[in-house]
Amino acid sequence: MGEERVLGDPRKLIEEALKDVEKEFKLKLEDLSEGARRILESTRIELVQEAERRISEILSKASDRLKAEEAALQAQMRLKVAEERSKWIDRAIDLAKEKLDEYASTEEYKDLLRRMIESAVRQIDAEEIVLEANRRDAKTVKALLKEIDTGGKRVRLSDKPVEILGGIRAQTPDGSIRLDLSLDIVFNRVAQDYRALIARSLFGGEE
Repeated sequence: MGEERVLGDPRKLIEEALKDVEKEFKLKLEDLSEGARRILESTRIELVQEAERRISEILSKASDRLKAEEAALQAQMRLKVAEERSKWIDRAIDLAKEKLDEYASTEEYKDLLRRMIESAVRQIDAEEIVLEANRRDAKTVKALLKEIDTGGKRVRLSDKPVEILGGIRAQTPDGSIRLDLSLDIVFNRVAQDYRALIARSLFGGEE
């Protein structure tokens, strides 16, 4: 009897002890569960933020690439447009050159050649002068040399035609004195001045 009063009911003590342990375990489990939940939530937020950051980086790089490609494409388009405009301006100038062939058959052009030859004779201080002309004008120049007063200077046409639009080139036999009266010089200078005008005429703007 005395031992039972000291120790009590062993089964009851064990059950009470288990209840206390179970209660404490549940509290610990709840704490662990709450901690785990917070950890999981924190991890979820971090993952979402990381995903947002990565997606933002990807979109930013894609946007930058598209902008770069767009800029490159625009540059190519501008270059292509410039090339096409230049091509048509050159075509207009070529058409003007073709008109020179029509001009070359006129008496006005023949008179221009005459004055060019006379100018060369006056400007070149030499006993002999060699003229150069293109294949088309050779016959006309030869005929004019029979009519022009050369002041005693020997003036002859070179046997080799030159690739010029028209007019003449003159020089001494040794090439020490040269005079270029070809139409190329005049035409190229005028054509360059008129490129902007041609551009406005064809496209309504500057070249």
